[in-house]
Amino acid sequence: MTPVTIGLPGGAHQRVDYTQGADVPTIMGNLANRLAAPPWLSAWFQPHLLALVTGPASYVFDTADDVVDWIVLRELAASWRRFAANPAVPAGVESRGQQLKTKYALVEQIRTQYAAAGALGGNFYLFGLTYQLQNAAANHFYASRNGHVVVYGGFTRADARRVLDHLEHKGANTAYPGEGLHVDNFVCAFLAEPTRWPEEQVFNLLAVTRPDGPGNTQMVGGGVAGTLPMAGGSTWEPALGAIGPQLPKRALDHARSEGIKDLIDDRLGNSPDFQALVGRVARRLQLIN
Repeated sequence: MTPVTIGLPGGAHQRVDYTQGADVPTIMGNLANRLAAPPWLSAWFQPHLLALVTGPASYVFDTADDVVDWIVLRELAASWRRFAANPAVPAGVESRGQQLKTKYALVEQIRTQYAAAGALGGNFYLFGLTYQLQNAAANHFYASRNGHVVVYGGFTRADARRVLDHLEHKGANTAYPGEGLHVDNFVCAFLAEPTRWPEEQVFNLLAVTRPDGPGNTQMVGGGVAGTLPMAGGSTWEPALGAIGPQLPKRALDHARSEGIKDLIDDRLGNSPDFQALVGRVARRLQLIN
């Protein structure tokens, strides 16, 4: 297995496979200019790169710079999830930050029930609908309804907000008045995928709480703007219980389409350390003031 491949066949960058820790100095050398500023970035990045290259799962990047961008984004997403999962609301939390915490607690309660039913290969009930769950591997639970495996359809931010509003105000046991397809999409995006990669939930909730986003922008689906990171193939390795080869690219594409990548780049250069970057990006996301 090749843990890291940089450069796609036929692309502008030569394809190179990296499989051992000994390859880390080569990658670090190739990224010397990219990692030169801010001063802390190179030392912070190297152990994350070593873990990526020596890990069991394969990952594919268009360019070496994308490896840096992915690791920074991944670790920031982990910080956003910790923020969302902490029920405490200290002084300085903005309204969007409060929304994130409230919606996270609400959805995660349901997702935990989904995961428990999935581990048993049992039924899961939501809004009066019955889903049959198949335990395919660790944290990898397929959902079927009426004999058909549910997959992503056209799920907009507005659709997702309506499902979340119904969950918040009517509860999980009250029939949803909209299309069953939207509930299927919700099960895929907010329950199944975050059970595989927990940070997916934060991308979900940042998408639906984005204050300047048009309500009908596609949130998931075939390559449209705003596509969620795990809304496509090759994003999960069931046998390894790890995110799959295309997840980093999907996450970066999503971050670019949402403006999150530009926001990170804007704050990275003048942050004195990673924790400062966490705070500055959270402010730009209007989670804290």
